[in-house]
Amino acid sequence: PLLQACRAMSLKGGPSATYLATLTREELINRVQQLEAQVVQLRPLVSPAGVVDVSEAGEEKLQLMLPQPGKGRRRQREGRVDFNQFKQRRVALRIAYMGWAFDGSALQDNTDNTVLGRLCDGLKRVQLIESIDTCNLVSCARTDKGVSALANVVSLNIRSLLSDCNTGCIPDTGPDIGKRRTPPSSEDTEANELDPVGPLNRVLPRELRVLAWAPVTPDFSARFACKGREYLYHFPRSTFNIEAMRDACKRFVGEHDFRNFSKFSPDQANYCRTVMECDIEPVDYCSQASDHNQMFAFRVRATAFLYHQIRNMFSVLALVGQGLEEPSIVDKLLDVNATPRKPEYVLADGLPLILSKAEFDHLDWRCSADAREHLRVTLQRHWTELTVRSCLARLAVDHLPLTPPTLNWSHLSTGLLPELRCRQHRPLLKRQLQASFEEMRERADSKRQLKQLASTGDGDAVQDEKRLRLEEACVE
Repeated sequence: PLLQACRAMSLKGGPSATYLATLTREELINRVQQLEAQVVQLRPLVSPAGVVDVSEAGEEKLQLMLPQPGKGRRRQREGRVDFNQFKQRRVALRIAYMGWAFDGSALQDNTDNTVLGRLCDGLKRVQLIESIDTCNLVSCARTDKGVSALANVVSLNIRSLLSDCNTGCIPDTGPDIGKRRTPPSSEDTEANELDPVGPLNRVLPRELRVLAWAPVTPDFSARFACKGREYLYHFPRSTFNIEAMRDACKRFVGEHDFRNFSKFSPDQANYCRTVMECDIEPVDYCSQASDHNQMFAFRVRATAFLYHQIRNMFSVLALVGQGLEEPSIVDKLLDVNATPRKPEYVLADGLPLILSKAEFDHLDWRCSADAREHLRVTLQRHWTELTVRSCLARLAVDHLPLTPPTLNWSHLSTGLLPELRCRQHRPLLKRQLQASFEEMRERADSKRQLKQLASTGDGDAVQDEKRLRLEEACVE
């Protein structure tokens, strides 16, 4: 926008290069200072993603959501929303995102570039929430860095245009609702409620989209109300034995202890999970040029998952598909009595993994026609760009000067699992074993107690002896 403004000034008779060459040093400095002052005036009108204009003709509801444009501090103060003049209601948002653009989904202290961090920034920009601390944000699933989602669901409290608690508003909110300049509608129905989909998608990064929203009860939690979650892990056929991988997948179905397929967490007490479906399926939404780069998906559906569980499961499946392990290795790793310690193996890459479904009972998903059309256009544009890049990369591979013109298709899989690059495979059960989860939990408890003793600063002899025992336990 600034460049367009400068071009417009030039077309209207702005200073040319010839004219500027005639100016003295002091005159050039004055000219630069004038331009810097103009930039400062224009900067509040421009966001990092461009000019944000979420209001459209005829959308009176959006005018209540967003600060009205104006000049001067007085007009800016008038555009701010007083949250005490609005009721709050709890809603569920269904979101989709491309995981490669974010450092994970959960909020983190060391970075703002997370899915929920960007979502909360957008919610505050359109003034649906006042702060992260007051909106009671809960996520259905937590995904790692690089992992994408089509159906992650978050629940939170947002500002509402309604005033009656019987229509879903949270009691004891909006104490100053009678002071609103624009009073609530006389017809206090869902038809007069805000649709957050359109405004949010206009301020969020294009890799993060809000697909729909649903009204929920004030005690609704997206985490505990979810009945099931389904993930897809995409991979090319390459040289994998698909039938052997399917045989191994069947052994995951049922309730098992998945501690040998997860990352240890000192706060995790139960490692049993119930897998309802698990299979290897071809995908029909990716066009292929040959059988070797035909895309498949490892599909797994369960009530809940452990940390890194799916990526560890695919790591073992990939070894089975390459003929390096037998399908029975899954049974041996699930038997924690026979294999109480997890063998060392490489974690599969997170980029091909996507949360495809999140199952809930009786959620009424909503999205206005205008928001749906805007969502369709932006997603199709993004798909077009990524598809063109994929075609160009494929074209480069097809034009490699090979003599004879053959390719080593095994390289298609090594990018997902670096362990497959090793020339010599060592069986999983003959590898170095990690400490058992019980031992790691005892070590974590000893470290926690040692930290508590260090914070007290007590020099008593009994405390010193206890501290020494804890240090020895931590080393062991």
